[in-house]
Amino acid sequence: MPEGYAFFTEYDMYALIRAGCGASRLTELLCGIPAGCAGAHLQAALRLLTGRHRLGRRYAGELIAARFGEKAASTDGTIVEFEWKTSEALKPAYEEALEAVRKAEETNVHETNCRIKGRKPWLGVAAAALIVVIRIDKDRSKAAWHQFLGGFSGILCTDRYEAYAGHALHLRQCCWSHLKRAIKALVDASAAAVGVDRWSVKPRPPYCLWYNPRRPFP
Repeated sequence: MPEGYAFFTEYDMYALIRAGCGASRLTELLCGIPAGCAGAHLQAALRLLTGRHRLGRRYAGELIAARFGEKAASTDGTIVEFEWKTSEALKPAYEEALEAVRKAEETNVHETNCRIKGRKPWLGVAAAALIVVIRIDKDRSKAAWHQFLGGFSGILCTDRYEAYAGHALHLRQCCWSHLKRAIKALVDASAAAVGVDRWSVKPRPPYCLWYNPRRPFP
């Protein structure tokens, strides 16, 4: 591993004590100076390792120490604190991205279960033309959908989960992959449905019109 360099800066804070009453007042840090033991770069590097690259906290701390020296070593508890701080720092950007998706003309939405620390929450994804937003909820429900994209009034492409049924029908687009699986199941269930299979492979104009989300249903 190539040699790395870490810079350490020490900031001293002074307390002013009144001679008469003994009351004290601690000076405040200047804007941009972190209150903890690590700066923004180290915090971002550790969060990148534990978040994006999915390293355990202990391994991430060991990697940083090996790269930048023992002074840059961080305990598991410190890394947990960095994770919370990073979440708070990114919250305004996340809220801005979420608002952009809610105001988009069309959005593709899907949800799937995942495993986090032995639990199985639901991972929701909303993908607009230029931005993607992810949200984790404890369950898959209509309430979770409204908390995620409540107020969305554009074209919505989803599966046929009932939580989306309240969206305006002429602004609904059913996912083609789900439709294809449904038609395949129909073909497998009945030999008489072979014509449906050929029809689904190359949609005819009425079918394209019916599933065109930019036009009302005929």
